[in-house]
Amino acid sequence: MNDENKLYRLVFTGNLLPGHSKSKVVARLQRMLHLDKAKAARLVSGRHKQINKKLTLDRAERLRLLVLKQGAECVLLPIEDSFVTTQQLPMFVREGGDSLRAKNKAEKSKAEIKGRVSSSHQHAPGESISNIRNRSISVSRNSKLKYLFYAVFLMTVEAFVIWNIRPTTPPCDCSAAKQSITSNETRSVITESKKPAKKISSKESETDKKLKSLSVRASLWFADKTEKTIPADVSWIWIKDDTGITVQEMNDSWGNAVRYFGNNDGFELRSSGPDRIFYTDDDISRETLL
Repeated sequence: MNDENKLYRLVFTGNLLPGHSKSKVVARLQRMLHLDKAKAARLVSGRHKQINKKLTLDRAERLRLLVLKQGAECVLLPIEDSFVTTQQLPMFVREGGDSLRAKNKAEKSKAEIKGRVSSSHQHAPGESISNIRNRSISVSRNSKLKYLFYAVFLMTVEAFVIWNIRPTTPPCDCSAAKQSITSNETRSVITESKKPAKKISSKESETDKKLKSLSVRASLWFADKTEKTIPADVSWIWIKDDTGITVQEMNDSWGNAVRYFGNNDGFELRSSGPDRIFYTDDDISRETLL
């Protein structure tokens, strides 16, 4: 078997790297290798364990570096050397790691030399795209200028054709439309003028004045507070008691109690109106922002 096609196994020596605790290393190996806690603990239990998975050199080296980051000591061994005894394993830990890395570098350098020696027009199936791009024939400056001229010429022709074949629309005679709009506006104004204006009774006017007065007194009550008070958290009874508002002042012209509705930005005072039902067309309300 060629060195490039040689397969390896990852062998755990069973030891921890300095500065790592066993519990943390076991938890990291458990997450990384998707093992249960018992199997992960056996990998650092003081005896060598090997992963029975055949790996290529690149994949095996990447996996070894990941395991070392987790704090467990491990080495790479070829398939024919992976079944070693516990007494032989320290020798591989001391010598195998450095020799294997040197061997890997030598194999990579041989592969690079083979890639450079290969033909400039043919490439091996495993050759990278960057090597093919580097070996490609460069375009001369005159050819680049020629291609640029062709591109600009084609863009100019395309713009000229699009500009000349655009559809032409006849001028619009908007006088008739203006006349219809003017007549519609005049008709709407006449229709609105025919609507009779709503008459406000004396009781509605009196109730509106009372709501205005109560709103002013409630606003002054909020202004006197040293701390910011949200109207939604305030009861109308507090304002009534502090400002001296009487029960008669709290009733509208029809003898119904005025209700207070607070929100985050202000409050609203509402009278139910003549029908004594809230949120109908005859309600009288006043909203105040703080």
